Amino acid sequence: MELKTLSKMVQVIKDGLENDGAIAISDRRHFIYYQPGKSIDLPIHPGDRLREGSVSFRAVQAKQSVAAVVDPRVFGVPYYAIGHPVMDDDRIVGCITAIFPMSKRVMAETAHPAPPYLIGKTNDRYIPISFDEIHWIYADQRKTYIHTDRGDFQNKYTLTQLENLLPPGRFLRCHRSYIVNLASIAEIHPYFHSTFQLVLKDKDSSRIPVSQTYASRFRECLGF
Repeated sequence: MELKTLSKMVQVIKDGLENDGAIAISDRRHFIYYQPGKSIDLPIHPGDRLREGSVSFRAVQAKQSVAAVVDPRVFGVPYYAIGHPVMDDDRIVGCITAIFPMSKRVMAETAHPAPPYLIGKTNDRYIPISFDEIHWIYADQRKTYIHTDRGDFQNKYTLTQLENLLPPGRFLRCHRSYIVNLASIAEIHPYFHSTFQLVLKDKDSSRIPVSQTYASRFRECLGF
């Protein structure tokens, strides 16, 4: 491997780690390593094929560095990435890619207008669920569900992906397993060790937790 290639690889990794980005390493066809970032986690696993349209795929095909905003249809969320091909003399052997979440400003400038609803799935149909109907969204057994007064509906995205897709100021991650609709909060009760319990406005006055990990951001966003 050329020293020039090695130095660029080190810089890509450094940029990714310093900015809480994810790091993906691939050969010419498959991902062989993936480290999620603090701010973004794509559905990438070692052994997965490179997806057409991803920066890793494009850098391998072009045999040169690629920096681009990636359409959300590739991995479910829009993101910005910098990919650098790994060369062995003149032969490409793989790619290393630093992946970053898109800022709300960049998303607004580059993405198509998002619909004002999420799609929920039942046994035999798909149902558009408006944001106003949603009380909270939760993860259970590696699946995501939308809770409404009509019932619970499965959604294809992870909570991390939904954090980037949902409109800012309306929904907030409050726990590793929950995103809450802020308009659906009826009461906030202090709990153990600087955590909280939320009483929701659904028909059962359900309670969901705010964990320590998300408590400070929760307080800051709600202004108390």
